[in-house]
Amino acid sequence: MNSTADPVNACSSPPQTKPSKSTCCNDPLNPPTIYLSRTQTDPRVKDGSFFTVMLLISALSIIAVGVLSFRDVWTQITNLFG
Repeated sequence: MNSTADPVNACSSPPQTKPSKSTCCNDPLNPPTIYLSRTQTDPRVKDGSFFTVMLLISALSIIAVGVLSFRDVWTQITNLFG
C-alpha cells in the first residue's frame, strides 16, 4: 500500500496481515497493547499519558472488584460445605 492512498476508501481495503493474538485481546494491561499504542499509532489519534494512566487505574479497579467478588463467593462456598 503506498502512502498516497485515498483516505476515504482506506477502510474498505482488506488488511494486509492478520493481527496476532496478543494485539487483539481487550486486556488493557497487555504490554503489547501499550507498546503498539505508543509506537505504531498515527500521531493525530495517539493516546496521551493521562489516558494511559486512567486506563491502568480502570483496569486495576476492575481486577480488584473481581478479586473481592471471588473472595465473597469463596467464603460462601466454604461455609456451605464446611
